[in-house]
Amino acid sequence: LPSMKRLAVVLLTIRLPFAAAVKLTPLKLLENGFGERDLVLIALLSVPFEIIFAIYCGRWAAKGSPLRLYERGFLGRCAMALVSAAMLAGLPASGMLSRSYYTMVVLSALAASFLSNVMFTAQSSFYASICDDAIGGSYLTLLNTLSNFGSWWTESLVLFLVDYLTVGGIDGYYTTSAICLALGLAVYFGYTRGVLHDLDSAKATAWSVASAPKSE
Repeated sequence: LPSMKRLAVVLLTIRLPFAAAVKLTPLKLLENGFGERDLVLIALLSVPFEIIFAIYCGRWAAKGSPLRLYERGFLGRCAMALVSAAMLAGLPASGMLSRSYYTMVVLSALAASFLSNVMFTAQSSFYASICDDAIGGSYLTLLNTLSNFGSWWTESLVLFLVDYLTVGGIDGYYTTSAICLALGLAVYFGYTRGVLHDLDSAKATAWSVASAPKSE
């Protein structure tokens, strides 16, 4: 199915721009004086908000186009990647973190959680709308596997890059973040955006296995 192939490329590359922010920012906070207990506390505080976010995101996805909502969530997470880099650049040189800095980290984590929920809910809603009854759960399993692999390889890449680019005491975090964001946005504007708009208007037959052309 051509539509499935195009969607697969999107799922494998969509997380590249913010992979460094997701994987490396918590590690950099720990490295610069943020306590493990603080990160755990933020995660616990995020739980009730994530439930609320999921409910509202589900309503938004049901009312409009899931892929348009997915795209908005993606762009928001790209913006949050810049916020994360700026937040780390603003770390006090003394290592003494103020209450306002902790507040900024908490708000940043909540914003990132909200946007992640936007993408996940919109993605799930879209999967449900295109699932071919002929193969049932196999369709959803394939799509979720592609999405998970897209997360895995991009996060593995940033771990390799930050280690490779950290030379002579020079922090590779910002270089890694810049590379991922630049490459990811280039893929988005050059390929992903057009594909999402095309798939958004695709007919149901574009996802039907029964209607796929058979090779002789």
